[in-house]
Amino acid sequence: MCAGEGARTSTTETLGITSENGRIALQTIVAVRPLKEIWTDKQLSWGEVSQARHTLLRIMEKAGEAIWDQELLDSFTDFFTGLDENQIREELYGDEAIVEYQAWARREWHNMQLSGEGMNLVIINNTLLKNIQQEIMIEKGAESIHEVSGLHN
Repeated sequence: MCAGEGARTSTTETLGITSENGRIALQTIVAVRPLKEIWTDKQLSWGEVSQARHTLLRIMEKAGEAIWDQELLDSFTDFFTGLDENQIREELYGDEAIVEYQAWARREWHNMQLSGEGMNLVIINNTLLKNIQQEIMIEKGAESIHEVSGLHN
């Protein structure tokens, strides 16, 4: 879990999800050992994010309605399904844009929860998604130019 900037919580109050003997448990963050290698969403493929989402949804479901009510679980399921079915995935860098968009949307959802606001994850902001795709294209183009210019020096 992520505490927002200025949130009134200490690390001893922040909980993380862990697994022990096949059971899901909440522990304080200081008690949870960090993984040796942690990747940002941007470093993952859509296939890897898709695999992780199945685990996330299963954990949310196992945690039960005390933590995640069915409506919220359905929203996350519909969110990922909407991304799976989005037309942009058929375009150049579409999957990369989907990966970055889902990371943004989940982060934004958590931030809004911390501020007491709500966000409908199911409504995909296709304008933002297209902007992300265009930024990736520019970034990839700049990388290609840098690689080519490096060959000529």
